[in-house]
Amino acid sequence: MKIKTLVLALAVVAGTFVASAQEKECCGGKNIYIGLNGGVISVVNDGFNTPNFYGSIELGRWIKPFIGVRGTVGGLQQTLDPHAGQSMYSGDGAYSVTKKFGEANLDVMFNLSQVFAPNEKGYNVFEVVLFAGAQGNVATRGSYFTGKTFDSGEYEVKEDDKVIARAGASAGAAINFNLNKNWAIGFEGRMGVMPSIFGDADAYRKAEATGRLTFGVKYTFKGRHGKCKPAPVVVPQVVEKVVEKEVVKEVPVEVVKEVVKEIPASSAVFFPIGKATLTSADKARIQLYAEAIKASNAKFVVTGYCDKATGSAKYNQKLSEKRADVVYDALVKFGVNPDQLVKAAEGGVDPIFFNDNKLSRTVIMKVE
Repeated sequence: MKIKTLVLALAVVAGTFVASAQEKECCGGKNIYIGLNGGVISVVNDGFNTPNFYGSIELGRWIKPFIGVRGTVGGLQQTLDPHAGQSMYSGDGAYSVTKKFGEANLDVMFNLSQVFAPNEKGYNVFEVVLFAGAQGNVATRGSYFTGKTFDSGEYEVKEDDKVIARAGASAGAAINFNLNKNWAIGFEGRMGVMPSIFGDADAYRKAEATGRLTFGVKYTFKGRHGKCKPAPVVVPQVVEKVVEKEVVKEVPVEVVKEVVKEIPASSAVFFPIGKATLTSADKARIQLYAEAIKASNAKFVVTGYCDKATGSAKYNQKLSEKRADVVYDALVKFGVNPDQLVKAAEGGVDPIFFNDNKLSRTVIMKVE
């Protein structure tokens, strides 16, 4: 007569972030960025007029690596110089006019670099971007004719301080240099056309062109990225132990046969930034893995890590040691022989999983 008893021990797989939760983490942010720009603006009537300082702030998003949208708010002042056809007269001849203004732009952006040389990271080191969209500004009404003429035959012009809004369009190009997935710098040129902020006395009152040349800095929240790839799912390995008992002439003979199919897979515990404490879910995961370790005769390494992007090297080394200690102590508490365990700490490291710094705040348990 034979009696068979089958004992199964399931190992906990490395990285419990699976399915939709894992896919969301690996992507990071939504390619949303903010930018700050400074440069010059010039009215373009019969050539470039006196330039003035121009500043703007922008908020945008790359919907796809090659196409995005943004909104910008900027301004300060423009200057219109005397030129043929201009009617800025007060009896003593033509004069230069400088006015303050504010403007807003809504652009659609086309990343030519990602169209002709796509990169799976979602961005290139050097990028050429074209953009176009609607433009609007606010300023005082400006000059208007009073109906009075001077002895010279010129019309009298006065200023109206009523603030009004104007609408137009603009287009331009930018050259960007991506320092990393978060930070970029670059130059941008934009031309816009709309009714003149200088009023009726401007020869180009209905459609005045303005040009801008700026240098800017951009920051992408959680970093730019390409198409998100879900994490691979690791199938748990099984350690099987078969115990056979044979009875011959009423004298029991016990035969013990141990079959180890696979050493338990690696597993990982993840921590919040700056922390080295375990949640109830972490302890449950460690307890399951402890059962798998106890069913094997292999040695396992418990290694602590920190993300290199935050904290000093000295701080990260100590924090990674604390994380390794807390997981090591939990395994021993759940019955693992300390002789089967080895502790290690790597301090701050570059991203381990999916180019995401958050996933480097971890302790990895694996066979030595």
